[in-house]
Amino acid sequence: MSVKSQRMQTTLQRSGYITPAVDFNITGSTCHYNYKRGAAGERRIVERSTVLKRRVITVLIIVVCFLLECTVFQKIAFASITPNLLIVITSAFGFMRGKKEGMFVGFLSGLLVDIFFSELIGFYALVFMLIGYVNGFFKRIFYAEDIKLPLILIAASDFIYGHIVCIFMFIIRSRFNYLYYLNHIIMPELIYTILVTLILYQLILHINQKLEAEEKRSASKFV
Repeated sequence: MSVKSQRMQTTLQRSGYITPAVDFNITGSTCHYNYKRGAAGERRIVERSTVLKRRVITVLIIVVCFLLECTVFQKIAFASITPNLLIVITSAFGFMRGKKEGMFVGFLSGLLVDIFFSELIGFYALVFMLIGYVNGFFKRIFYAEDIKLPLILIAASDFIYGHIVCIFMFIIRSRFNYLYYLNHIIMPELIYTILVTLILYQLILHINQKLEAEEKRSASKFV
């Protein structure tokens, strides 16, 4: 193309008589990239909202169980023994959701006990975290339809918890009457806890299943 022809084409383009050619391949690629970036951003927002919702509900469960244990079950205590609801939810979230969730629930549960009842801040948070972590190992063999494993794990967790607290009391008070503590505190609490577990565990399982179903529906939108 001559210089004169190029000048004429430029003049016509500026005047609007000729529209420059559009590379639709480049435009299509740009639109596809923008769509993918927008979808990825939307997915991150949905994931964060579902995680936040689960965290809020989990914290509410912990607080409600703590308040029930300190109020309602104090009124219906057997020989001054109340069920250990925080052990139930810590163990349950551990074998239902895994080690991280078990530790998270255990830490918050133990922290509440530390703040209101402990002589050493951090002790119960550590104990509950350990219980949640250990229960997390059983997530691989957990089935919602099987009630036997949850009952065994919660009973074992409460039994171990009772012994750890017994040893702790001996260290800080220098008094140790194991048989009395076993027969009058550890075993009665374990039995009471298991009886309450038959109801409380089903509620926790139902809430967890609803949350998991909602999370799967949210994730399926971006597949």
